[in-house]
Amino acid sequence: MSYIASNGGLTIIWHDAGYVLQSGEVDMGSAYPTDAEIAAQFPAAANARAWEAYQAQACAALADSDLTMHRLTEAVSIGATTLTAADVVAFVQWRIALRAILSQAQPATIPSSLPAKPAYPAGT
Repeated sequence: MSYIASNGGLTIIWHDAGYVLQSGEVDMGSAYPTDAEIAAQFPAAANARAWEAYQAQACAALADSDLTMHRLTEAVSIGATTLTAADVVAFVQWRIALRAILSQAQPATIPSSLPAKPAYPAGT
């Protein structure tokens, strides 16, 4: 994803491959600011990058827990657990919280960590 931010004649365009600084019509090329410098000059753009990274973590956590959900479904089907067991409900609620992160708008304050992952449900 790419971002463009401007502040007093200085424009920063950055993307996954790096930063490009432009001042007016002059391309400053390889003068790469640090993330802290960008955050100080362009807080909204820096927050957008942080939110995107937070959502990527939530997406990865969902993907990593897909196998557990498959095993949970199998455990329910053979009677090893039920959908109303407390540990199953906690795991499903955690995944719902992760999905909410992916579907909500960027909040004013981005959390520093994802919701706590519960223990794996028994029998899965």
